[in-house]
Amino acid sequence: MDNPLEDLIQSDIAFSKLSVEKGPALAFKEFLTETSIMLPQNSQPILGIEAIYKSMENSGSTQILSWKPQGGKVSLSEDLGYTWGIYTLQIPHNNKIQGKYLNVWIKQADGTWKVEVDMGNTG
Repeated sequence: MDNPLEDLIQSDIAFSKLSVEKGPALAFKEFLTETSIMLPQNSQPILGIEAIYKSMENSGSTQILSWKPQGGKVSLSEDLGYTWGIYTLQIPHNNKIQGKYLNVWIKQADGTWKVEVDMGNTG
């Protein structure tokens, strides 16, 4: 794409789509860097893709996590950016939790975007 921000937003949309289709744990494993950091609400940071995957896998496969980016920005060097938006977590018995998220992305050598830092909070 010729527009780096649009490319980043589309990566975030693809990340959410994979989360709905294959589950959050697998989507995060696909879209995070090896050294990613997750900053969950009311919890300690989770360091590294394997630890993040295990923590999400333990949450069960009954949750549906989706989100929609509302905006973002890409650095002048076009190798670092962020997206932010609103997420929805649907848990069993039709309970829905909504919140805000911020992802910091790093462009990889192959031109794809991967998340280095993921954080969210409810409300």
